[in-house]
Amino acid sequence: MSVIQVGLRDWEMGKNYPTELAIRADVKTTLQSLVPVVSSMQSSEQKTQANSSLPELRVKTGAHNESDIGKRCWAQPILMQGQSIPSC
Repeated sequence: MSVIQVGLRDWEMGKNYPTELAIRADVKTTLQSLVPVVSSMQSSEQKTQANSSLPELRVKTGAHNESDIGKRCWAQPILMQGQSIPSC
């Protein structure tokens, strides 16, 4: 699978995973432009294959629903002096 990394920090490009292409740009704006272009280039078979691989990809990358984020211990608010650490 080819990897394209989009971001604003040059030093992060290719840092954790080798990329085929690094684009220095705002992620949200770039994806809003790229998604329709890539989608129009895909055949119906490719779209079906891409959609069927999403659940496995979410597991591999640790992507979850936004509703799950608040349940994680690391998502707790920053503690002020004198506050106790929540248990996980």
